[in-house]
Amino acid sequence: MRPLLYAALFSSLSIVCIAGTLQVSTTDASSDVALVDSLRHIGGEYRWDSAANRYLFTKKEDMERILALQDETTGIQTLANCIDDPRKSDTTLGSKRVALGILCYEALTQLIYYEPTNPNGDIARDWIGYIVPNASIQQLRSAKRAWIKVIKSGSYKRL
Repeated sequence: MRPLLYAALFSSLSIVCIAGTLQVSTTDASSDVALVDSLRHIGGEYRWDSAANRYLFTKKEDMERILALQDETTGIQTLANCIDDPRKSDTTLGSKRVALGILCYEALTQLIYYEPTNPNGDIARDWIGYIVPNASIQQLRSAKRAWIKVIKSGSYKRL
């Protein structure tokens, strides 16, 4: 059975749906809005993984497809800027919808990696930029500030 493919092309926005997965690509400033909107409606859920000792997102592959359609440099800044977005997404943790900022963080950490250090230069165990799916708005705001600082300093690695 062939996957369904639907596509629409507008002046600067390309919307493609492959087997029920919406993918958006843009060529101008509207790419920020399209990226964030695609993440908001990606769906899926966060599930606790005992072996990994953390929450795992069930739609990473779909997220990777969305990110592949973006300019990486612009995408990094857009994602960092929306980490504190409190709007509810279609993604859940248990029965509760998570904040859009959680998905922006999830997507950002699929593009870049940062290893924080403590004042002695050793790898830090905790960092304010790391958040969990049930993070508070205050934690999201703090994480956003931390990631923007990392991005401005260029002290991250691209994945």
